[in-house]
Parts: sequence; C-alpha cells; structure tokens
Amino acid sequence: MLLFLALFPPLFIIYKIYKLDKYEKEPLKEIIITFILGCLTVVPVLIVSPLINSLLEIPYTFVDFLGSGLIGGAEIKTLIYTFIGIVLVEEYFKFLVLTKYSFKRECFNEPMDGIVYGVIASMGFAFIENIIYVYGNTEQSFFVAIVRMFSAIPAHALMGVIMGYYIGKAKFDIHSDSSAESNITVFGNSWCNHVNRV
Repeated sequence: MLLFLALFPPLFIIYKIYKLDKYEKEPLKEIIITFILGCLTVVPVLIVSPLINSLLEIPYTFVDFLGSGLIGGAEIKTLIYTFIGIVLVEEYFKFLVLTKYSFKRECFNEPMDGIVYGVIASMGFAFIENIIYVYGNTEQSFFVAIVRMFSAIPAHALMGVIMGYYIGKAKFDIHSDSSAESNITVFGNSWCNHVNRV
C-alpha cells in the first residue's frame, strides 16, 4: 500500500497531462525519455544541494553578518538554503531537461508540448523524490505519502506547467527569441512559484 501511495500520484498526473494533449499526442518514447531524465535530475540535486548547505556553514560569512541583526543567523541560513539550495537547484535541473532535450525534439511542435514535457520532467523528479521522502521517514511513511500526494507532487506538476508554458511560448512565438532573456523569464517564473510553495 505504501509503495502505491508513493508511486501513484506522479504517474496519475502524467496520465492526465498526456490525455489533455488533444491535438497531437507526444510519442511514448519521448515521454519515457523525458520522464527518465526527470528522474535522473535527483542525482545532481542530491550533490549540489548539500554543497550549498555546507557553504552556508562556513563561519563569519556574509550570512553570519546578516544574521547578527534582528533575525538569527540560523533562520537566514535556512531561508537562503531553501531558496537557493533547494528551490533554485531543483528547478534548474528540470529546466535543463526541457531546454537541452525536449525543446530540441522534432515532436516538440506546438506550444502545448512545452507543458506536457514540463510536467513529465517534473513528475520524473517528483517520482524519485517522493520515494526518498516516503521511505526515508519510516515512522511516518503513511502520513508523509498522504501529505505529499496533496502538496509537493501537485506543486511540482504546477511548476512544470509554468516552466513548460513559457518554453512552449518561447519556441513558437514569432516575436520572442530563444535568448538568455527568455530563458531567465522561464526559469525565473518557475523558481518564484516554487519559492511561494515553500
């Protein structure tokens, strides 16, 4: 039952978003590859996030200087780690899946495809992250699975929709360009919305 609760939410969202793509379904091969790449983004996140956290532990840093005022250093470090070490890192690697793989595929041929691939990549990440959280909290696994089913998993899907929308818009809007400015807009919107979730 616990395995079902951990795996079902991301797979259900993938199924629903695939069904919403009415005009030209994406090839199953591309869906699977994007999902696997999304799953693999957990690896660099698990490497980079702790590195950022350890940088925040260095004494007498700018963070310690900021924390010497009204708000304690621990709170500032937690806030910075949440925004940069978690949110920024997670969204960045999902963004790379979309821009370095999906965006370049021939089957990415309409704006809705950005949303489809954005959600698929996000659900790949959420799939593995959910397993880690559910099985990493052995005393509260059932509770964690239920809470994440209605919070973190849909939130990751929403970030995928937002990122995918802007990537699809950037690819097919004749007035837009694929410049760094467009990439910053796409990434920035997803990051800001993920920050609001935290």
